[in-house]
Amino acid sequence: MNTIWALVKKDLFLIWKYSAKIILLLFVFYIVLPLISGADESTLTFGSMLCILCTAMQVSSFTLDEAAHWNRYVLSAPVTRKQLVWSKYASAFALSCIGEALLAVYMLLVYLMGAEELLPMLPEMLLTGMLISLLFFSLLLPIIFRLGVERARIIFIAVCAVVGAGIAVMQITMLPGTGTDIVVPAWGAAASAAAVLALAALSVWISLTVFGKREIE
Repeated sequence: MNTIWALVKKDLFLIWKYSAKIILLLFVFYIVLPLISGADESTLTFGSMLCILCTAMQVSSFTLDEAAHWNRYVLSAPVTRKQLVWSKYASAFALSCIGEALLAVYMLLVYLMGAEELLPMLPEMLLTGMLISLLFFSLLLPIIFRLGVERARIIFIAVCAVVGAGIAVMQITMLPGTGTDIVVPAWGAAASAAAVLALAALSVWISLTVFGKREIE
């Protein structure tokens, strides 16, 4: 466990050094925007993307690892391939939690700007954001472990496009007064969460299998 935690800290440090500033700049920009144009339902667009953007930064750690031939180096130390795989999933989950925290802060700030009607949507947005993040890296990480990040870039872009389109559709249906509001029953939400968790478990198994057989370059 200490080894996995050390690898997670390495990933988070690299992501903070090379990528996190972009998220912070976007965060500040979308905080200033409601002050200028007024806070309304359209501000949910960025809030919905926060978790995905944070999780997507995990790709940066793979890119930096491949550029430095990190896998070959770290596997020469007392680190197993399983520990390396688990650390990447732990890093992705940690980034999802950071995205959730930023989303909560963002929604509270928007609420203070006068959009009181948006605050009751926070629990639903947090749950949806976490499930989408889990789905995102559950689909992406096995592909990166199998092909490497450079060859997986096209698939990564396609996954981002699909997830973005799904968020856009969900955003439209959530807007009050559109006449297209969708009410998901509790059993439907629970079934969706169970399906995503099952997919995450399958994703870990696939990654452990393919990376265990992959030749390290």
